[in-house]
Amino acid sequence: MLAISCFLLTAYWELADSARDAASKLRNRNEALTTTEWALLAAGAAAIAIAVVAVVRNRTSDAVHKIGTNVKTATTFASKV
Repeated sequence: MLAISCFLLTAYWELADSARDAASKLRNRNEALTTTEWALLAAGAAAIAIAVVAVVRNRTSDAVHKIGTNVKTATTFASKV
């Protein structure tokens, strides 16, 4: 029974060390984006969003100005029937 307990304890320590090493490697890797890179990505996404809003607003305002507004209120559909 003591041998099994020692084996399990040793296995646990190995797994714990392995997990700690893996977490340490993930925290300290050089492949992660820096704060500056994240800021540049966010700024790029914001610039694209602003451009899309500007284009949509320009197109819709042109369409709004083309809508005819000379409607005769004295003549309705009900009076024609």
